[in-house]
Amino acid sequence: MIGIQRYPTVTLLVFALTVSASVDAMSPPAASPAGTEDNCSSLIPAGGPYDVFRSYRASDFQLSIDEFVSDKQWTTHQEALNAGLSVGTIVYGVPLQVGGTFDQAKVDQWKRDYQSRTKLDYIEHNRTAFEQLMVNVPLVKAVTDCIVRTKRVFGLSTRHVMSGDCEFTFVASYISDRPNAKQPKLQGALAFTGAGACTAWPQGVPVPPNGYGVNCRRYGRNGVIVTINTDTAGTSQEVVEPLPTLGPEPPAPICSIQQTKPDVRSATVYRTDWKDGGSDGRGGNMVYFDLSAPGKITSIDVTGCSGCGGHLWLCPDGGVCGRDLFQPQNDTTWRAWAHLNASDATWTSFRINFLGPQEVCVPDRETYEHQHAAWDAENARTCPLKHGEPSWKALSAQ
Repeated sequence: MIGIQRYPTVTLLVFALTVSASVDAMSPPAASPAGTEDNCSSLIPAGGPYDVFRSYRASDFQLSIDEFVSDKQWTTHQEALNAGLSVGTIVYGVPLQVGGTFDQAKVDQWKRDYQSRTKLDYIEHNRTAFEQLMVNVPLVKAVTDCIVRTKRVFGLSTRHVMSGDCEFTFVASYISDRPNAKQPKLQGALAFTGAGACTAWPQGVPVPPNGYGVNCRRYGRNGVIVTINTDTAGTSQEVVEPLPTLGPEPPAPICSIQQTKPDVRSATVYRTDWKDGGSDGRGGNMVYFDLSAPGKITSIDVTGCSGCGGHLWLCPDGGVCGRDLFQPQNDTTWRAWAHLNASDATWTSFRINFLGPQEVCVPDRETYEHQHAAWDAENARTCPLKHGEPSWKALSAQ
């Protein structure tokens, strides 16, 4: 958003022009062979750790605003604010405010005046600019962090830089507090505690001030320790923390087929399907029909009946039947009762609700797949010996 600061006699627009330097990329150098210079200082650009700030006269800046808005068709102040101008900026001769509107007649007059102006001077030498160097605080912080991370302290020091979960670079450096002091040399081989190894420290190469790095790898998931012993500077070591405990592989689900899935089936009983159940005591006959399902019946609904109330009466028929409509025979068969007094054609439809078969797993398959995917991802971090490469044990021999 364009911003204007107002002072008693002059209005200044301030632009920040940052000296070329990428703070995001300000990382200390990776481990490198002896002789490579520390490059923390390379983070500082040639012009120094500064930002350049320039300010311009209000009249120059107002000319730029006028040119910007001259071809706009704004009717409300909000349109100008949406275009990036700030509250208080002079547009069409009036200061912008929240909720304001432009007087169209005054806008038209302003545009006529603007077109007739004779002084629209944007030549650079006619402008007055002031410059000030400001300390680039993020840049200074990045350089400071770089110095701290490189552990530029007197004596023998070590660090390690991980490249994933398995490989890392072990770096050792030595800075003497005495000028022209002899750099220490390795005594024996690097000591590697735990499963893994490092490539050999070159014979005769001393521990340099800027550090020297060797490639290392661990196997499995345990933590490791790399120790360097020198002839004159003592001992230093680096500890690489273990990976999180993996834990056992999630067991496969135990599954079984159970009658637990809600299901339905339909059945239609015609006049000739009913079985004789004896006299109903009113000149008619009691009849029944056995309704079955391939699972445990939970309920049965009557969904239609032709002839009911005229020739066929479904029990209990107000107590006339002396029995309920349905009489369970077992889990999968219920008997339906009715009585009728004629042989006319009738039909009755039923919806049988039952529990059908379905696979039930503990844990359920979705939970198992989620758990196993997480376990697989973590297990993939376990560090194996790569096929086709020389033995790291042989590489580490000094």
